[in-house]
Amino acid sequence: MSNRIHRDLTPFPLDEAMAAFSGAKPALIITLGTEQWDTTLAAAYKAGWILLEIDGELPVRAYRRREQ
Repeated sequence: MSNRIHRDLTPFPLDEAMAAFSGAKPALIITLGTEQWDTTLAAAYKAGWILLEIDGELPVRAYRRREQ
């Protein structure tokens, strides 16, 4: 049995996340490691922040909750 916490995240275009990260398109961003998940990340995601997933030192994926 796996100890992984289920993450039901909506993918977000990585190029748009990187534009926001560079300041070209302001947004709230939080980074996370591959397979990382906790209550802080869940709250940021729920609040509409972009989650930028980092593997080593490279951004590999981005997620953002769809507006309800």
